[in-house]
Amino acid sequence: METQFCRICNKEKTLEEYPDKWSQNKTGYRIIGKRNECRDCSNNRRKQSYERDWRKGILMNVKQRVRLLKIPFNLTLEDIIIPEYCPILNVKLQRGTKKDYRYSPTVDRLDNNKGYIKGNIRIISKQAKKMKNNPTKEELIQFSKNIMTYLNDDIV
Repeated sequence: METQFCRICNKEKTLEEYPDKWSQNKTGYRIIGKRNECRDCSNNRRKQSYERDWRKGILMNVKQRVRLLKIPFNLTLEDIIIPEYCPILNVKLQRGTKKDYRYSPTVDRLDNNKGYIKGNIRIISKQAKKMKNNPTKEELIQFSKNIMTYLNDDIV
């Protein structure tokens, strides 16, 4: 069984414990080998980076969706503007946990036909995005009060 040393923790681990290294060419993405840091160290570094700047995690998630859905994308980190409060529910946006991520910021496309492009996104809470499924009475009242303003705002 092949092993290699992680450049972060300096522990020898099997190749299965390392994420794949990807490369992009004209036909798409392909695996070109293994990364030089183990999956645990890679995940820890990514989490620390996202905790410093939430926008990085949001942008990374959008990029993954774009690759899968093959839709237009031209966003940069500066295009991700996270308001203090969700414009729909008027609740403070906060980093979620595995148990509760309702008020975590997420990207909402204003026009789903246009993709993730400049001027077609807003940051709202995950709960606002899922309001069709299971709102509480108080959340539904707040949603109703704010949705008309949200939908009528000019797209920048």
